[in-house]
Amino acid sequence: MEDFTINGLAAELEQLMDTAEYAQSQIAQLLKSKIEQHGAASVVEVLEAAIPKDASIGEMMVYRSGKLTMLYARVPPRFRSAVHDHTVFACIAQLTGAETSVVYEPAEDGSLRVAESLTSHPGEVTTL
Repeated sequence: MEDFTINGLAAELEQLMDTAEYAQSQIAQLLKSKIEQHGAASVVEVLEAAIPKDASIGEMMVYRSGKLTMLYARVPPRFRSAVHDHTVFACIAQLTGAETSVVYEPAEDGSLRVAESLTSHPGEVTTL
């Protein structure tokens, strides 16, 4: 079995994205298979080595090309982000801990209302 590398994963993702009819679900499945194949601890070890120890969110980019951006986000327990829109599709691989994402939709009065709440556990991949 070959070692997990960021560039190796990026190459596989970009190759998949170059196919005529790739789907977000195929990308999510590839991420899941990488976690299963290498183990979350090995993936985290590689990602940790790729960024400064006290990296801010802006320094957590581990790969970027014209087609693909990969971030490694380390967030403290009970962290809450502001309501935001990713504006592009995203696949989020949960490596440790758990994350609960709240998905909003517009209400008739122009405000936002909760559409669903999703909790991701290690080894799971959430698509947005």
